[in-house]
Amino acid sequence: MLGCEKNNKNIQQLVAINPLSYTDVAFSSIKDTVFVSTYSGRISKRIKEQDKEELLIQLKDEVYSLQYSDKQNLVIASTLKSGILFIDVHTGEIKKTLQIKKDTWLNSIFLSKDDNYLIGFDTKGNNHIWDLNNDYKKLDFKKELPNSFIRYVDKLGAFYYQTQGKYIKWNPTDKRIEKEYKISGKLVDINDNGDFLLLNFNEFRMFNSKADSLEFKNKHPYYIYKYSNGDTVHDPYQLKLTAARFTMDKIYTSSLDQSIRVWNKIDGTLIDEWYLHNATISDIDISKNQKQLVSVDLKGEIRFWDLK
Repeated sequence: MLGCEKNNKNIQQLVAINPLSYTDVAFSSIKDTVFVSTYSGRISKRIKEQDKEELLIQLKDEVYSLQYSDKQNLVIASTLKSGILFIDVHTGEIKKTLQIKKDTWLNSIFLSKDDNYLIGFDTKGNNHIWDLNNDYKKLDFKKELPNSFIRYVDKLGAFYYQTQGKYIKWNPTDKRIEKEYKISGKLVDINDNGDFLLLNFNEFRMFNSKADSLEFKNKHPYYIYKYSNGDTVHDPYQLKLTAARFTMDKIYTSSLDQSIRVWNKIDGTLIDEWYLHNATISDIDISKNQKQLVSVDLKGEIRFWDLK
């Protein structure tokens, strides 16, 4: 989300207009229930078909990213000034704080699927890796992997670092490189087959890691401009993508164009488009059973989508 101090100031100006802007969303159950965060420091529970939020905690800080730990039953929040917070979902109590240097912050955090590792890198390019099963021990591989940025940790605990037009798959236990992939873009998801889903501004890429080849890349084909009288027109502009996720047979992408697009995972053909949001979609998440998608936007709207 935020990449520099200038961008942060722009967001703060936005908050002055609309403090309800959702920054992130994370499922807390198989379906219908999620946690959401705002730039104004609110973390709440949202349940499908209920209009009101259930406030978990109100922070005097900006919240950028959320993860939910099913194993610990905690919400994990990345903030501007307070570091990384571990919050009890029943009481709203802050159970643990991981400190970050005062002049930087983490725009996004990622929790491994087994809840063992929390990762991310800060606005100054420093990697942060915590071993949650080992008293939150900080792991540091900058000597072995200089000038690289950690992007992902898969279900088997392998780390993925981005550096100089390639990705490195790193085994943290043996401290060795397992494989290198010549692919660029921001790695946002890896499916059970080991395929990569990457974002590159207004384009998403599907990379077959086993074949070590790019399967396809694509953009949203147009932007739907909505007039005040209800009329719409297709403008041939491809705006920046904000999020992307895999399911077993599909890819879902969201954009500044306020849409969610549904793509065939095999060949990248466009299957469907959803245009019910009236503001930029800031994030999406897929439930663990892959039967529901949730989306949030910068006007504080949330939508649940049941998937086929």
